Amino acid sequence: MRRMGRPKGQRGWVYKKGAIYMLRWREEKAQANGSVKIVQPSKSLGYFRTKSEARRTADLEMRKIIAAIQNPESCMPLADFVEHHYFPHIEKRLRPSTVHNYKRLWKDYRQFWPELELRGFRTLDGNRTLERIHAAKDVARNTLKNVKSFLSAVFKHARRTGVLDSPNPMIDVSLPSAREAEDTYAYTLEEVTAMLMRLPLRSAAVVCVAAFTGLRKGEISALMWEQYREGLLYVEKSKWRTHMSGPKTNKSKSPVPVIAPLAKILERWRGTTGNPDSGWMFGSGPLDVENFDGRHIKPFVDNWHGWHAFRRGLSTTLHRLGVPDKDIQQILRHANVSVTQQSYIKTATPDALNAMRLLERIVSLPDISEGGTRE
Repeated sequence: MRRMGRPKGQRGWVYKKGAIYMLRWREEKAQANGSVKIVQPSKSLGYFRTKSEARRTADLEMRKIIAAIQNPESCMPLADFVEHHYFPHIEKRLRPSTVHNYKRLWKDYRQFWPELELRGFRTLDGNRTLERIHAAKDVARNTLKNVKSFLSAVFKHARRTGVLDSPNPMIDVSLPSAREAEDTYAYTLEEVTAMLMRLPLRSAAVVCVAAFTGLRKGEISALMWEQYREGLLYVEKSKWRTHMSGPKTNKSKSPVPVIAPLAKILERWRGTTGNPDSGWMFGSGPLDVENFDGRHIKPFVDNWHGWHAFRRGLSTTLHRLGVPDKDIQQILRHANVSVTQQSYIKTATPDALNAMRLLERIVSLPDISEGGTRE
């Protein structure tokens, strides 16, 4: 196989274009048909007083160029690297839902990625990419941050695997002045109570778990009766579509205290199913949360804002009760806490129990019958 590039001693040519010094060099470039073509790229060196000063800068640049030339993979288009190298890499390491979100981001905004080789992508190109997306789509600032993070991860993988040796071009990319995302919804305690008065028992039990534990919808889908013991819910599994996996983070495996009103509704639901000690909590298999709300909740309520609104509502209610943020983070099992909190925790701390006891004092739920009416 013919090796790409010129001898390591090549210095390139320095010439002047107007007031700017330029560097030109020769290299061999692989073509789509397998042939090799000699090309003469050039780049700007900037302004210098003398040619000798420009020559010193050119020699430093040529070292980088020659190093890149000796690695043919650095010449592949950005899109090829993402699809044939980066995606296979994350498919082996990340959760299916995370991989799905990255691929959707790539598909949604691929038309704005520059048609550049990996080694030719500069910080300027990163800035222009975000500006083009912002101008065309008027997306929120968080979306632009996600695009920047995605591209940064792509170049980090390229560096980690030796495809690139140059600095990550996304590090110094700045975000355009974009609008903030719209406020997300948080259910109030009054809204949750109103829902429970209208929902059938099974639906009410699911809503109660969401509203008074803060579990994510994938964790609710995978709940089993053996995870509920000694007044705690142990989060051991999470479901996304047809994929079953462990919780999102180590911290997510922390047990969650169950307050008395929730325990009462769970026991009523368990009684209607024969008081099982094990098995799936809300059916004969994992709960299909994606379809459950449309069939068993929305027909009975008028203000449905999605499952995550329960999680936000719980944190908001606890905050209003004066519960410290660190205790709310523990109850919701957020990952952005100290290293100790991120480790596997098998018992609930007294602070978390006390916080949920505060919530318990103000929760007064109606008795839920099979038809969803007050008994």
